Amino acid sequence: DGFAVTTVEGIGGMRQGLHPIQRRIASMHGSQCGYCTPGIVMSLYSQLRAFPNSSPHEIEESLDGNLCRCTGYRPIIEAAVSLSNNKPTANSPKCCGSGDANAKGGCPCFPIPGSSSDSAGSEEQKCCRSQDSLTQLTGVAEEMTERGLTEPIFPPSLRRYESKSLKILDTSVAWYQPTTLSELLQLKKDHPQAKLVVGNTEVGIEIKFKAMEYAVLINPTKVVELQEFVVADFEGLSGVKIGAAVTINRLRESIQQLDDTYRPIGKGYCTRGLKAIRHMLTWFASNQIRNMACIGGNIVTASPISDLNPLLTACGAVLSLAKASADSRDIVRRQVTMKDFFLGYRKVNLAPD
Repeated sequence: DGFAVTTVEGIGGMRQGLHPIQRRIASMHGSQCGYCTPGIVMSLYSQLRAFPNSSPHEIEESLDGNLCRCTGYRPIIEAAVSLSNNKPTANSPKCCGSGDANAKGGCPCFPIPGSSSDSAGSEEQKCCRSQDSLTQLTGVAEEMTERGLTEPIFPPSLRRYESKSLKILDTSVAWYQPTTLSELLQLKKDHPQAKLVVGNTEVGIEIKFKAMEYAVLINPTKVVELQEFVVADFEGLSGVKIGAAVTINRLRESIQQLDDTYRPIGKGYCTRGLKAIRHMLTWFASNQIRNMACIGGNIVTASPISDLNPLLTACGAVLSLAKASADSRDIVRRQVTMKDFFLGYRKVNLAPD
């Protein structure tokens, strides 16, 4: 279906040589029992492949869903941030202070010019939080170049792949993947009790822990309209149109990009509500869950512990609901405000079709 899977063995091993990430984790004692190491390595690999210029902080954030019982995390975090291609220097303004002990908030261990600590021939001035031993290590890109290594390439044939409608049948379940909104709505009309699954973060729990069974599952991730994040007008007001299948992490990234566009032209106030949502989503589950879970699923499950739904309600969000017409020729739509969508505990204003 257009995907290529890269495993921890695929990026490096004893025969072809360890990948810089694997090598750094091992050399800096980030692996003890080893149970968590493949997951940590692939989380770092995914982050640095997708965002090569990730800062140490962003790399650290990418590991918020990885658990380790042996190391206490410190050696893992130090190995991870040392791989950044975008590390600050000791004199970087991102350091703990201004780099001047005379300045308010200056680094307390930065030598004061003219003081006894500022003696001739002394070592280079250092910031107490610059972690020089880490910043001096080569980033992953530099080490790849030095060792003459190359990353696995995405298969060229899959770059030309066009998504197709899929239907997979088993003895107890049917799985569909439509590619158009009309096709999706027709499937929902034919199978009103079908479950829509994007990240499987809710249905998977119901099946595993609540012994729920669903005869028909529909994956709407290939429907273009459900992947939109665009600025649009609604009843004379400018807003953002977000597709139900947009993942939580993509929503965060899109909000940041929109804010980066509006702020320089003096319209940062337009994205205040969205920035509040983005900030809240930083604490939403873990990075792996945010990569899979979608905004639509979070809304319709009507979880009483949802952090997203109260913010959407406060921002005056309006939901656009759709279904196939009686003759299946058209799409019937209706708009419902967030405050009118929730009818009770786990109950929403949504018809089966």
